[in-house]
Amino acid sequence: MQASRSFLVLCTFCLLGITQTARISRTVKAAETVAAQNRRVALKFSKGVYKKRIRITDGKRQSASQTQDWHVYGTLSGKSQCSEKDQALCSRSWKEESNWLYKNAAARCSWVPDLLPGNACVPNCLHANNQDERLCESSFCLWKADSKKCIFNPGKAKVRRAFCDRIAGKTDRRLVKANGFQPDFYAKIKDARKSAQRLFCRDMLGDDDDQLVADGHTPEEEILAGMMRCWRPNPADRASYRDKDLQATMKAEIGTLLTPLGHSPKLEMHPKVMATPILGGYFEHITVGLTDKRVADTWTSHCHEFSYPGAPGLDKAGCHFFRKSFAPVQGLVNCLRPKFENDVYAKLWQLVSEVAERENTTEGVLTLAADASVKDLTAATNNPNISFSNMLDQWKFCKKSGRYGACDRWLSSWLRALEIVKQVENDSWEGLDAAGIRELLRMRILGTIAVPPVYDWDPVHIPALQESTIEAMTQCFNVPPSGGSHTVLKESLRCMPMMWDYVQIPGLPMTALWPRHRDEPSEKEFPTAHPLCARMALAGLVRQYTRTKYPEVGWKLLRLGTMSDNTCLTVTGAQCVNFGDCFQNFMEKQVGKIHEFCGPPPVAGWFR
Repeated sequence: MQASRSFLVLCTFCLLGITQTARISRTVKAAETVAAQNRRVALKFSKGVYKKRIRITDGKRQSASQTQDWHVYGTLSGKSQCSEKDQALCSRSWKEESNWLYKNAAARCSWVPDLLPGNACVPNCLHANNQDERLCESSFCLWKADSKKCIFNPGKAKVRRAFCDRIAGKTDRRLVKANGFQPDFYAKIKDARKSAQRLFCRDMLGDDDDQLVADGHTPEEEILAGMMRCWRPNPADRASYRDKDLQATMKAEIGTLLTPLGHSPKLEMHPKVMATPILGGYFEHITVGLTDKRVADTWTSHCHEFSYPGAPGLDKAGCHFFRKSFAPVQGLVNCLRPKFENDVYAKLWQLVSEVAERENTTEGVLTLAADASVKDLTAATNNPNISFSNMLDQWKFCKKSGRYGACDRWLSSWLRALEIVKQVENDSWEGLDAAGIRELLRMRILGTIAVPPVYDWDPVHIPALQESTIEAMTQCFNVPPSGGSHTVLKESLRCMPMMWDYVQIPGLPMTALWPRHRDEPSEKEFPTAHPLCARMALAGLVRQYTRTKYPEVGWKLLRLGTMSDNTCLTVTGAQCVNFGDCFQNFMEKQVGKIHEFCGPPPVAGWFR
């Protein structure tokens, strides 16, 4: 009986196996049939068999509903110009999709209604499939004959900006969002690193929003380009930052400063890397010291306190060399700082935050109501909607948002000025008129972690600053009457971290890069390198690291391995150890290529 049952079970499994094999065989044959049909269709396309099905009326294609789907992107033997497409075809082209026949065809064209007269279908000039003189339409693009590249016409920046702002919405640059999490600088349009849609909106939603811009470059090339931007900021000709002749002029000036020092100079200050033990000493917080001494009395930095233009030559902190960018940034920060110190709302929120973090709401309301200075500030606002209870609840909620909180009250007027500068530096002004730039500046001035953001449940939101303060701060940026392009001041903002003494990637809600004002144990000293060399090294890192996202808790947060050169140039997420690793690599192996006295001194004796 047992043997019969075993035999029946075995036969059942055999029948099931035969049935499954037959199903697989039919599936494979069906797939092969479809593939063969596809190959025949492609062959006929290439021979022009199906071209006659695309009827032309008055020089334009018919709508997608009157043609076959395979005609949407043109034929393999020759793509049509975007201006020949109607709205249906053009809108279909914009979609991020591709197939076996039209690989990488997504977003080759874009429909921009109400922005252009006549046919509103325009080419995505940077798209790989538009790198052809015929497809690089002069109505929207410029053809570079020497490099055989198609680029966007700067005269159409306003059109592109309006389109990209409409599809992406307003960009919040607050260091952390209302939920306490840091926004991703690069993922406004599409998360894909090589999205064709992002090509159309490149440098519209953020300045240098291509994280792969340095992919394949050497650290030396990126250091030199970053140095050029801060040595001679030239927003009208960013290509000059990579001009070999101009770089040679800059290096010659460096030579006149560093060569007299020799290989082993006695320096008043030098760079270092500091390590602070955390979590019981199992981990370290890394801080980069561009100098080994900080400015303690003003809590700013040597280059922020330097008197520009200063005497020609090499100053002890290495500030004068980058005076063309450091001086405008210093002037901007000095223009912003006193306005915080005199603002009524800024003072009121500071007192409310202090009370909110030590008392419950009921006790806090009584404490604030009894404070004479609070009464005076409340009266000075002339705002009848001020409610201490609401303000205390908003602050407490903000501090508990996310993993690290979305507010921080420990921001001095200097740090609040830096917070605004960080946000504005990330912005692009391309395609905006003066009013648009001022509106953007207003958002950045109000987008502070020193005050809770606007919550949906918030009945009355008390602003971070008075309207008169916001207007005065906007004027600090010297917005050109015509708008539409970056100024020397705007171009110089990226150089700001190079002005600091100690630089770090902090924990949220502050974000990279951020100054530090504490002396910590040294992990690595560079006693023979001048601070100018450290500022040079940081020039190759500041673009990508000011745009990095702090990793969430997990393996990325604990990633302590060595960073490769290419990773240092294209990194999008990093913590302090990664930053310190890249800086140390650039100090030890890269800046010495620009000037030998920035590198380690030669080894004496046999092992020279």
